[in-house]
Amino acid sequence: MQSETTTATTPDRTSPPDVHEFSGLTLPGSNHTVLSNGIRLTTLDNGAQPVYRLTLRWDGGNLDTPCQEVPQVMAAVINEGTDRHNGAEIAEILEYNGAWTRYESSAHYFGATLFGLTARPGEVLDIFTEVLSSPVFPDEAVTARRDKLAAQCRTSREKITSKVQDIFLPMTYGADAPKAHRSTDRDFMGVTPEMVRDHYRRHLKATPPRAYLAGRLTPELVAEVTRRLEAMTFEPVGNPVEIHSVAPQFNPEGNFRRLTVDDSLQSAIKIAIPTIGRDNPDYETLRLASVAFGGHFGSRLMQNIREDKGYTYGISAQLATLPGEGSFLVISCQTDNGFVDGVLSEINSECGRMASEPLSDEELTGVRRLILSALAGVLDSPFSICDYMISQQELGQSTGSYLRLQETARRVTAADLARAFSNHILPNPHLTAIAGK
Repeated sequence: MQSETTTATTPDRTSPPDVHEFSGLTLPGSNHTVLSNGIRLTTLDNGAQPVYRLTLRWDGGNLDTPCQEVPQVMAAVINEGTDRHNGAEIAEILEYNGAWTRYESSAHYFGATLFGLTARPGEVLDIFTEVLSSPVFPDEAVTARRDKLAAQCRTSREKITSKVQDIFLPMTYGADAPKAHRSTDRDFMGVTPEMVRDHYRRHLKATPPRAYLAGRLTPELVAEVTRRLEAMTFEPVGNPVEIHSVAPQFNPEGNFRRLTVDDSLQSAIKIAIPTIGRDNPDYETLRLASVAFGGHFGSRLMQNIREDKGYTYGISAQLATLPGEGSFLVISCQTDNGFVDGVLSEINSECGRMASEPLSDEELTGVRRLILSALAGVLDSPFSICDYMISQQELGQSTGSYLRLQETARRVTAADLARAFSNHILPNPHLTAIAGK
């Protein structure tokens, strides 16, 4: 019998592979329904792996409560026991079924997320909804988690990047704005178990959440999730958590502040430049301009201040937008104490250059490909797609923003980016905060 031989093909490593532009990128469709108890359920059937993710989001977060530390403690301790299972039993049920959960409290929402296997939803969904419906918040668990958060806060507040926030946030939002509040370890230590229980009653137990089910879905899984969610009950109270429909407005306290930190070897610099919000037709163009300015490793700020001058290991700039307000172009870096003036001078110089010296063809191509690659990355998994949908909804945007950014990236010119920077960044004040020696 004659044997066959195969010859392995050696890849040619002397030349780079061909680069192809992305074709049209499209978000997959999703289904929406309102359950009998008021929960708004979105389902996204997408993905090849037999897994799913169920995310519940309540409007109202740290900035919407008088004591911002309470919802953070609640997120850390909510799965430590219910009226039927203790924390160890809950963890065992999840682990046995190949599932895990995550709870988080952010500026304007509280989130609960369950990751599970499509083939084994029953017991996992039962324990997940039980945790959300009847947590007991044991005193010893609340105390232990609170103490841990206090210790983490104390350590974090010693970092120079945290110290600069102490002066930066009041400058950009106003000293009395919830956004300007900076938690201390003493704030966390003031949280009691009863405060956590009261917040739960006035928030999670009082208001139906939005629910998002994504992954490889079957009719049976959707039915199981729907049945568990509809079994959840909500009890409005007389004094619910007050939702801030509009985020704190721009309210600077002077354009420059410096905090002296005697033992610091470096200085942290943060600059905020107030600008347009997402509803402005130039927003997407300005977003691309901010990427070219300081939003990636090859940006102009990085090339000048890191590569050419060697002032810092890294510097970044990005548009920071919250619901109900405009944006800030936020520039951040750390540098040697002796280089602060040089960094500030070069930032100002690069601002002027962005408006007066359009990008080269190579720079523009790099920014365009970076944005399109990021949009393609949204489509990597059903979970990343769902995250994008959630973020757009919470920012008051439709998923049409995905297409708008894609179209802008394809057609924008270097002159468009320079014009956007000239009109919406250059004339505006620089709110500069520096912490260091």
